[in-house]
Amino acid sequence: MWCVLTLLLVASSSLDAQPISAQLSERHLTIYQNGMAFARERWTARLTAGQTLVAFPGISLADPTSVEIQGPERMRIAWHSVAQPPSSGEEALKRLQGRSLRFISPEKEQVITGTLVKVLPNHALVRTPAGLLLLPSPNEFRILVEEEVPELTTPISLTALVETDRSGEVPLTVAYLTDALRWQAVYTLYVPPRGTSLRLCGFAHVENSSERNYDSAYVSLVAGYVPQMSAIPEPFQRAQLGEALLAKSPREPSPTEMRGVYRYTLPRILSLPANSSIQVPLLPCTDSRSQWLYIVEAFADGSGSLPVLRLLRIANTSQNGLGQPLPKGIARVFVLSGDTLELLGIVPFPETPTGDTATIELGPTFELKARQQTVERRELGSDLVEESYALTLLNGGQEPATVEIRFRLRWDQQNWRVTSTTHPHRRIDATTVGFRLTVPAGAESSLRFTLLSQRPPR
Repeated sequence: MWCVLTLLLVASSSLDAQPISAQLSERHLTIYQNGMAFARERWTARLTAGQTLVAFPGISLADPTSVEIQGPERMRIAWHSVAQPPSSGEEALKRLQGRSLRFISPEKEQVITGTLVKVLPNHALVRTPAGLLLLPSPNEFRILVEEEVPELTTPISLTALVETDRSGEVPLTVAYLTDALRWQAVYTLYVPPRGTSLRLCGFAHVENSSERNYDSAYVSLVAGYVPQMSAIPEPFQRAQLGEALLAKSPREPSPTEMRGVYRYTLPRILSLPANSSIQVPLLPCTDSRSQWLYIVEAFADGSGSLPVLRLLRIANTSQNGLGQPLPKGIARVFVLSGDTLELLGIVPFPETPTGDTATIELGPTFELKARQQTVERRELGSDLVEESYALTLLNGGQEPATVEIRFRLRWDQQNWRVTSTTHPHRRIDATTVGFRLTVPAGAESSLRFTLLSQRPPR
């Protein structure tokens, strides 16, 4: 019993002591595409033999359970504690219990002054001069606090109780997850008015949406899917952030494969100020070749005008000047003609491994139009149906265009086959047949075909 009491007294005296502040010496940040970052920091603290309470100022955490603190041999972390500001109105209200508050209704027609006794689900118990008041929906009221409340304004803090048998300067490593850092790939594509040439440049856009400055950090970026269990926001959301653009780096980072994801270690130390963003080169500007493809989605029983969609395809191969993993991101596509630069679209850029082809959809084109017509439909028996269709393509542009027509059948068209057609066809899948037409500049091309299909038994 005496032994237990002695341990409790030692721990209690350590808790009462003022913590010493550790000094940050080095920081490594690994930032993921799905809104999560892993920080590994090296700190130093001047410890005394026995137990020392150490504070690590300015930590920005996403998940308090992710914190790990390590030190050299013959040193032990007895415990660590994370203090966080409230994350919701109800949590903030609970921290105001016992204080004198003023509740102001949304319409400013009602003002209630009293001491907050207790916070209940959807209610607050307030002691007023007239007696106890059960206030419904307290979060809808504006709350005026007459004095400073450190529990609401103090940033996240990390404290640890360190045990060691020697005194002096000791290195400590702190690792944790945060959702305040995120990145995405940004591509700039330059295409000429005509032809297949292409210039592609890739950048990494890194954001720090926290109130913490990440100064002089070694940064790595990870592309690919990384599962996570904590409630870390996944969408990449832009705030009103200041933005800095780095000068071109001495070299762009090379991707390193890590069991299904890729790691890009940036070649220079970065500083990420609070509420700011920075853009660094990720892929050197490369001259490549592209393929323009136009798609028409047609349907059985359909008729009338159809949009013609533009697709830009880029082979991610060394023969095409590329040949390294391309992370998903956004692409800004420009038409470059002499000194004139026109924006063609801002669209998603798909995740494209080496050897694959990136297909970028740019929406309907202005100069190509399509029209579908159901020419004839005949019942050949109790379960056989013959249908004839016509599609006309108009090219108002100044160069020929290759158009792929994807004709989708109804669910009840079984055992189908094309019995006649003006152009070659291919079976894309069980319910889709494809045709490819080349439409000369300033001209029309027409497709006619007949389908024979079987209806399911009734």
